Amino acid sequence: MNHAASPLRNPLDLTTLTLADTQARERGLNVTEHLRRLVEEAARPNPLARGMAEVQASLTPPPSFGAWFNPEAALYSRPVNDPIRGNATSPALRQIADFTVRVDLAATLLSAAFQEGGITDFAPPKYRAAKQANWYGDMVEQALHRARQVRAALLHPWQPDVAAERLVQQAFGVLADLTPSGEDLLRISQYDRPKAFADMARQLDVMALQIEHAATLIAGAHGPTETAKDDQAEVKAALLKKAGGGLSLTEAAALLGVSRQAVHKRVKAGTVLAMMNGSALILPRDQFTPAGIVTGIAAVVARFKVAGAWSALQFLVEPDPNLGGIPLDALKDGRTDDVVHAAEAYLDIEG
Repeated sequence: MNHAASPLRNPLDLTTLTLADTQARERGLNVTEHLRRLVEEAARPNPLARGMAEVQASLTPPPSFGAWFNPEAALYSRPVNDPIRGNATSPALRQIADFTVRVDLAATLLSAAFQEGGITDFAPPKYRAAKQANWYGDMVEQALHRARQVRAALLHPWQPDVAAERLVQQAFGVLADLTPSGEDLLRISQYDRPKAFADMARQLDVMALQIEHAATLIAGAHGPTETAKDDQAEVKAALLKKAGGGLSLTEAAALLGVSRQAVHKRVKAGTVLAMMNGSALILPRDQFTPAGIVTGIAAVVARFKVAGAWSALQFLVEPDPNLGGIPLDALKDGRTDDVVHAAEAYLDIEG
């Protein structure tokens, strides 16, 4: 048989074989093994596995963070009557749905990256199933646990190889879309990976608090059970403790040296933070100083008119990654503009 016109017995042409050889070297395989894996990966029914194979097999530079998987398009580009995107769905529920999708995907990508990189010393936090009143509460708790696992993975010290790096980048990009600081974190990750990953871990802490609060809002909107009521009371008590405790109108008036009615007018005007705790109006203690009310409180209260006073308190007393500390402390240091910008980022709104 004359093979002069066909120098290769393999049905693949020279260009394809060269391409396959380059891909195989990138993955530390010979051509035959590389092609066998590609066939197996393509045959898998899991679209996520095929997506990973496409990312790993690509010869072009890694795509921009978040470009491979766009949960926003998958989640929100649906008919208006879609159960997630529809008008009847609350913003809090959409926030939980988006968080759950992205955190699950990031966990899958990071676990695949650890597998690819041969990491055996990573011990993710164990799931401690808390007793939940219903399936909804259990699903939220599982999402929060997954976020804790992702946080631990981000902080795990290791150096991914080329194949694992692409999966890590994709995971980071999926998470970056959850936070207003995402673009900044992506830029930082290009030259300082440990800092970017540590910052993202802190962002996950903040987002987890937001998800817990959103879950509480939804539970309250549908008639909370006694368990849910107890949980809400514990959350409120913890927030007030971080704010130095709560004052009644009478106590706040004595502290300011004004009448009880004067304090009530300030509450109605939004120049002091107050919230309903059961049937009583209560004012966080740490917003008061010997000179009066901390400057900037009114600006923060104004941003939280829709989200509510308890959300404002949560923002003020919990660490904020955009400030590098506690917002209430930043107000006391005179950083009012910084805190206002951080509040807008926290609420994902424009000034």
